[in-house]
Amino acid sequence: TILVYIMIILTAASITTVSTLMFQAYLYDFFETSAVMANKVLLNDLSTEYERLDNVRSNLVRDTIFIESVRASDGTDIGKIYESIPKEEAVYAIVTDRKGNLIWNSDNAKLSSFDVSVALNGEAGGKLVADANVPLSYQLLSPIYDKRNLIIGACIVGFDLSDTSYIDGIKEQTNNHATIFAGDTRYTTTVIGKDGNRAVGTQMSDNVKKIVIDEGKEYKGVALILDEPYYCYYVPIKDESGAVLGAYFTGTPLAASKKQFALAVIISIAIGLACIVISAIIVMYYLKKK
Repeated sequence: TILVYIMIILTAASITTVSTLMFQAYLYDFFETSAVMANKVLLNDLSTEYERLDNVRSNLVRDTIFIESVRASDGTDIGKIYESIPKEEAVYAIVTDRKGNLIWNSDNAKLSSFDVSVALNGEAGGKLVADANVPLSYQLLSPIYDKRNLIIGACIVGFDLSDTSYIDGIKEQTNNHATIFAGDTRYTTTVIGKDGNRAVGTQMSDNVKKIVIDEGKEYKGVALILDEPYYCYYVPIKDESGAVLGAYFTGTPLAASKKQFALAVIISIAIGLACIVISAIIVMYYLKKK
C-alpha cells in the first residue's frame, strides 16, 4: 500500500513538473511569435511612412513654380510650396542646383552633409542614411527636370527615424515594445527608463551588440534591457553596401509573464494534488473491497 502511494505521489509530481516546463516553453514560443509579428508590423508601418514621403517628393518636383524657382536658384517660393504640402513633422527637405549647391532647405534639415550626385546623374531612389547630426533617416533622392527635360537640380526628401508616432503605434497594435537603434544606441523607443522618460540614448547590451551590430545577424532570445529581462527580436539595419547602420527591436518584458507563469505553477500543483487525492480514493476503495 505504501509503495502504491509513493508511486502516486511521484506520478503527480512528474505531471506537475512536466506541465510547468511545457507552459514555460509555450510562453517563450508565444513571445517569439509575437516579437516577430511586431517586427513585421514595424517594417510595414515604416513602408507606409516612406510612401507618404514619396508623395511629398512627387508634389514638389512636379510643381511648375518649384521648377522655375530651382532654375532661378531662388528659394523664396520653394519654402511656401513645401509648407503647403501635408506631411509628418519628421519630414525634411533639401533642394540644390545643377552643381549640387544648396538653394533651400527646411528648418528641420539638420544634416551635417549630403550627397545628391546620384540624382544629378538622373537616378532617383530611396536609402537609409546615417549622419552625425541626424543619426538615422530614410531619404528619397530625385533629379529635378525643367520643361525641356533637362536636369536643373536635385531634391532630397527625408524622414527622421527619431519620430515617435509610428513607434508608439507598434506598441498599441502588438503590445510589444519597439526601438530603432542608430548604431548600438536607442534612437527612438517605447521603452521607458527609470527616470520615467523614453530610454533614448541608452545602449543595447554587449552580447546583443556583438551579434547584431558587429556580426550583422538577427538575434532572438532573452536579453537585458536597462537591467530588465526581455524576450527580444533584433534585426540589423543595413545600407546598400551591407554595412550595419543600426537595428530594429521588438520584444516583451519577461516580468509581464511572471504572473502567468506563477498561475501555471499553481494550476499544475493543483492538478498534481487532485491526481494524488483521486488516486488515493480509488486505491482505498479497491483495498476496502478486498
